[in-house]
Amino acid sequence: MDTYEARRQMRDLAQDALDLLDDMANGASDRTQAATELRKMELEARALLADAGFPAEAAWRALQRAAQALALPDPDPAVVEETSHSLTDAVATLDSITAGPAERDADFRIIG
Repeated sequence: MDTYEARRQMRDLAQDALDLLDDMANGASDRTQAATELRKMELEARALLADAGFPAEAAWRALQRAAQALALPDPDPAVVEETSHSLTDAVATLDSITAGPAERDADFRIIG
């Protein structure tokens, strides 16, 4: 898989995780089901990380924290909120480097 596509997929996973955490916070999703979904997302993200590179690392770490937090019987709301902020930042970063057409020099947009 090419880097651009891996980053787009990682961005989508991070956004899906963020949506799942928001649904759980609003009572629209069961914690056990959310934890299972996050674990699947975490495994999928792990496979993408090598191709997505450094910009996707923040999304990977946030997905790990979210899966770990929801695996607990009573997740700490502060940890879930912090993880949501981390996922939001990761989505924004990946959006900024994957928006528009795939370019050969997309990595240069990371700096600055």
